[in-house]
Amino acid sequence: MKLARLECSDRNRSDRGARRSAEAKEERDFVAAAKSGDLVAFEILCAQSAGMVFNAARRLTLTKEDAEDAVQESFKIGVH
Repeated sequence: MKLARLECSDRNRSDRGARRSAEAKEERDFVAAAKSGDLVAFEILCAQSAGMVFNAARRLTLTKEDAEDAVQESFKIGVH
């Protein structure tokens, strides 16, 4: 019984690793496309990272509005 749980755990870990690897490749593909001027890829990257960028900006600013402005400015810089 214990061995079966370990094998299952190893399989789950392997599945998660494969999924993370596929997600990382997909993200690299979006980054490459965005760098080459694909605005849809850039929009997808922005949407995927907006929450994380906002949380970082919120820790660095005094107000929610300042954090929102910082996020918008950072994404504008990414376009140019």
